[in-house]
Amino acid sequence: MRFIWPIWLAGLGPWAALVIWLLLELRRKVRVPFLGLWPPVEAPPRRRGLRPPSLAMSAALLGLLLAVLAAARPQLNLFDGHQQPPLSIVLDRGLTMSARQDGQLRFARLAKELHQALLPLVGRNAPVTLHVVPGQRFSLDSGQWLQSVLALGPTAVDTQELLPAALAGAHMGGARTVIAISDRQLSSSQSRFVQVSPIGSVDNVAITVVAARKEPRPQVMVGISSSMALSQAALHVNSDGASARQLVTLPQAGRGTYFLDLPRLGDVVEAHIDVADAIEADNSAYLVLAQPWPKLEARGALPPEVQRMLGVYASQQPPGDASRIVTISADQQLAAGETGIWLAPAGTLEAQGLAKVTQHPVTEAIDWSVVLRDARLARAPADSAWTTLVAAGSAPAVAIRTEPARQIWCGISSQRWPMTPQYVMFWKNALDWLGQGTGQYSAQATGQLGAGWRVLSSRGSSELAAGWWPGVYVNGWGGRVAVNAPPAGPTTASAPDWPQRLQSVLGDRPGGREIGQELMLAAVALGALSILLWPRRRLVEATATSETRPTRSA
Repeated sequence: MRFIWPIWLAGLGPWAALVIWLLLELRRKVRVPFLGLWPPVEAPPRRRGLRPPSLAMSAALLGLLLAVLAAARPQLNLFDGHQQPPLSIVLDRGLTMSARQDGQLRFARLAKELHQALLPLVGRNAPVTLHVVPGQRFSLDSGQWLQSVLALGPTAVDTQELLPAALAGAHMGGARTVIAISDRQLSSSQSRFVQVSPIGSVDNVAITVVAARKEPRPQVMVGISSSMALSQAALHVNSDGASARQLVTLPQAGRGTYFLDLPRLGDVVEAHIDVADAIEADNSAYLVLAQPWPKLEARGALPPEVQRMLGVYASQQPPGDASRIVTISADQQLAAGETGIWLAPAGTLEAQGLAKVTQHPVTEAIDWSVVLRDARLARAPADSAWTTLVAAGSAPAVAIRTEPARQIWCGISSQRWPMTPQYVMFWKNALDWLGQGTGQYSAQATGQLGAGWRVLSSRGSSELAAGWWPGVYVNGWGGRVAVNAPPAGPTTASAPDWPQRLQSVLGDRPGGREIGQELMLAAVALGALSILLWPRRRLVEATATSETRPTRSA
């Protein structure tokens, strides 16, 4: 048994004190007609001891005890705190559930309502598995999970495809009952599934699309949708220190498109609309001028350290549809029209003399004196189209050519170089330069970016995982990506009877039945019984007679 409101159990102290006092102080009463007629006798010594109360008093005391217990709302439970059937809660804190309604985040507000509804049904010690989407999974109890939810911040992630997987994981995890807090249309084949959804929609103004171009003149296009009773708002666009502001008329239906001219455009573009609405995340949008990362193709037996570098680069800079193919060839010279790196066979020339370095994107941020130390060099290509970038004395170490395609020749062989940061920088510089094409302004929808990414520019919290809030993010390789909020999408209206559904699902939970009402009825019945059994005093009228009334003589 457990108690939902255990503070009322403090009443057991006064009740116990009353019982002890009554048991110690109750004495048998004897009625006499006149105290003067009681014969004088020597009173026996008073003995302290417990005397059993009358049946009426016992009923009254027992009824008072049951009333105190009923106020604490006891709940029968055949399982202890570690053996109860588990309960899973799937919390949607995506874009629409992170909207503010009456000053609160929607998911936090619904969590409070669910917490109040759960306490009478499962108490404070029932095991709860909290699945946060997007986020982690927490193992808590029914008295702690709300505090964990209230500590969460909003996100701008579209959870439509994430929620079914979270629900499936909750069911497969052995949960007897699964509760989902979401405004998305969810379905489950399980009979013990309850969805808690908000009531009504939210008023929102959103930037739905943003695009930029440098030619024929720097210009940014912004698309805005609105569901608010608001006629105008200020739209701002910033890039490379230049800014533009325009007071736009918001569309009453559909989407409005607006064009803003700037004196110049940099690598990052930000658009922001000044409005106080329910969803903050889609009030800003970003673009970055991104070069498509190259698609790497290996040819020949590459050394293990080269294979490792190519794998890391491809995982950090995934290619796209417009990516240029870059070939990395071991020993064999590249064809004239191929873009790539030619790794020459291990040479026998010892690197001597000072390192001579030509400033170039391939040679940036590298200490070539460290690279050439104890290195062996291969003989450079005889073709005069090659331009030497790095040389040890008069011996070329790294050379490039740009026609008819970009190519790099590397004639360095060293056991020390692959174990230094200089090796990583060389491959990054080389692959970035070879893969450069025509840059385009681009962005992607919010979502997990993975390890190595950090926020560069954003109006959201820096504590969120990279990619969960609109902004510009960078990684250790210097890559940049713009992330914007997805369209809000359709949501479902709340089923106002979810508390009744929750009661029907959890009401038959083994050991989860509250008995407070039954105890209170029993307390009332015992009180009535004590009244019926309580002894009544008889009022006896004494009749005055001459025998009992003494006469006074003069």
